[in-house]
Amino acid sequence: MRVGRARQVRVELEQRDVDDVSHARDCTDLHRELLIRPGAGPWADRERWHSGTVDSVIFRERLWPRPVNLVLGVLSGLAVGAVVWPLNETGGYVVGALAALGIVLALLVTSPLVLVDLGSPEEGEGPTLTAGRAHIGAEHLGITERLDAERMVAVMGPEADARAYVCQRPWVRQGVRVAVTDPRDPAPYWLVASRHPERLAAALGRAGQAAHSEQTSWPPSS
Repeated sequence: MRVGRARQVRVELEQRDVDDVSHARDCTDLHRELLIRPGAGPWADRERWHSGTVDSVIFRERLWPRPVNLVLGVLSGLAVGAVVWPLNETGGYVVGALAALGIVLALLVTSPLVLVDLGSPEEGEGPTLTAGRAHIGAEHLGITERLDAERMVAVMGPEADARAYVCQRPWVRQGVRVAVTDPRDPAPYWLVASRHPERLAAALGRAGQAAHSEQTSWPPSS
């Protein structure tokens, strides 16, 4: 009787060990899945949001110069060195190299950034458009017009308004014109150059909808 009971207890312990191993294996597999698939789990979005890893920027573009513009910058710097070269050969080389490097760096550093950010309603930050050093809330933006190369020339020329805010580089021939609806803002519109005007216009439309939803939501997020 005791032998049968001992055998039964041993079987139950072995079964419990198997269950523990199986449970540990399942936990290991789940942990491995979370490592392989970042962001998995029911609290992943909340953790990424509070940790600042969720990127609310839906459009980002740096208006970098084209390679041909950089080459022209180098040639311009070498031309400066050529002016000095007859006076001092070594100085001409040095001045030309420094001038070429300075022009290329200036073209890169001054390339403006264009981005559309949905903001963070939890922190009271609404959707915004940033172009260069200026930014404006999406709630103050109206109709967005996509501009091809021909329309860009017209808006920059005969249809230009001196009060408008312009973020443009000569090597970017397309862009958008977005109306400003804030009566306190002296600028009637923003003219923003972009190599992807369709994507920029779509992002502005999404930001405008988000700003409108935030203003009409109750209770307010701020």
